[in-house]
Formats: sequence, structure tokens, C-alpha cells
Amino acid sequence: MLSSPLSTLQAWTTHITDAQLPVMRRTRRALDRLALDVDRVSARDLTVIAMEDPFLTVRAFAHMAAHRSRRQLTDIASVEGCVLMIGVPPFFRAFAELPTVEDQLRHCMPALKGLLRVIRRSRRAAAFAWDFAKWRTDLEIEQIANATLLHGLADMLMYYFAPELMLRIEAIQRDQPTRRSRMIQREVLNVELHELQHALAQRWHLPELMVTLMDSDHSDHPRVRNVLYAVNLARHSTRGWTDPALPDDYRDIAGLLNADPAFVQSQLESGRGLASGR
Repeated sequence: MLSSPLSTLQAWTTHITDAQLPVMRRTRRALDRLALDVDRVSARDLTVIAMEDPFLTVRAFAHMAAHRSRRQLTDIASVEGCVLMIGVPPFFRAFAELPTVEDQLRHCMPALKGLLRVIRRSRRAAAFAWDFAKWRTDLEIEQIANATLLHGLADMLMYYFAPELMLRIEAIQRDQPTRRSRMIQREVLNVELHELQHALAQRWHLPELMVTLMDSDHSDHPRVRNVLYAVNLARHSTRGWTDPALPDDYRDIAGLLNADPAFVQSQLESGRGLASGR
């Protein structure tokens, strides 16, 4: 674990991509259980596990890219597609005995709590994104959900690889709430998390569609807005439905879905989801 910042974006990118990525403890246990009877495991079984764990999701895509055939001309843009291309038994061989975030951060509980908080919020955002995409009858629902799940990937990785630095960022944000997050990140890390995320996505050769969906600079695209609005909603509703930013979220979502903001609010706050109200 790093306690002082690396000097450049390239140094951070190399350090992270050269290391072995962890998974969550629950993921490791689920994979270990399935490994007891590999012949009965389907690609969908592994996909369900991966879509609950951003680390396993990005590992699957990175592994696929590193082992892709020269004859493969198009990106595999879903986790299930990655598993099908890798094969179930090779998948288990490639991802056996994985380290867990809980073991790595057991001596730094504040960082572990911060990491798990980001992961929970990312899973919640992915569920919202799936719901929005289903309403829109989008043909790339899983890719949109995966991109949403990985939207906060750089934050998660830094909690894991540089927990002390991430806790320092948290402290500055608490003490100086009016300062821009990007300025604080550059001050503490020598890099901004959004540019680190983009560099990692390029280094791991994540699917082009997913990289685009994770990039707020493409917010004119409906699918990117699908991701961003889900991320915003997950962040603002973490502690309930009273955050003052939520009315703006409802209006944004309603505009994306061509729906009534009051309907969006009632469906989301009731927990029924939007697609169920069609």
C-alpha cells in the first residue's frame, strides 16, 4: 500500500495495472463454492457474481483483452461474453486464489469502510441504470449497467492501493467543503481520479463503448446520460430521499425518459422502479 503519491499519471497507471487486482470476500467465497462443481456452472452464473463486484468485472474484461485472438475484430462488451470467450474452466483457473479487499485493508478500517461505501453506491447506481435503460428499451442494457458499476473505479482502486491518501482527501473535503474535488485530488495524489480512470481503461483495453459510457465529457449521448443520472441518483439517495439535489435528479431522469417528474419521483421513492410502471 502506498502512503505517498506517485509523481505522474503514467506511474500510477503502471503501478495499478502491474499489480494483482483483488475481489470482495463474498465474491471469493461464491467462486470457491462454484468451483466445487465446475461442470454445472454457466457463464450466466459467473456474470451474476461479477456484476456485484466491480473488481471482478474489470478483471474479466482485462483478462479477455490480454488473451484475445487476432481474429477477434470486435470488442466483447459484456461480462457474459467475456466468460463465453474465456471458457468456464479457464475462467476458474485464471481467477483462483484471488486476494480480497477485506484482507488487504483489515488494518485500515476507515479505508475499507470508504471502499465498501463506494462499491455499495456503485451497485445501487448500476441497478438504477438498468432500470432506466429498460424503460428506454435500450439494446445495450448490460453494457450500460457495467459502465455504471465501474464509474467510480478509480476511487475504489485508490482506497485499495493508497488508503492513507484517500483518507487524507476525505479529511480535506470535510474541512474545506467548498473546494473542488479535482483540485484536492491533484494536490494529494498528483493526479485527478477521472484522468486516472481513463488511463486505466485504455491500458486494460476496456471495450470502447464502456469507456465512452464512463466519460462524462460525452454527456450529449443518451446512454452516457443514462449512466450519469443513475450515478447522481445513487449518490444523492444514499441516506434516503431527502437530499435537496434529488428534485433536479428527477427532472433530469424524466427528460431522459420522456416521463413526468412526479411519476419518476413516486416510482423511485416507492422502490418499485420505473420500468415496472410502464
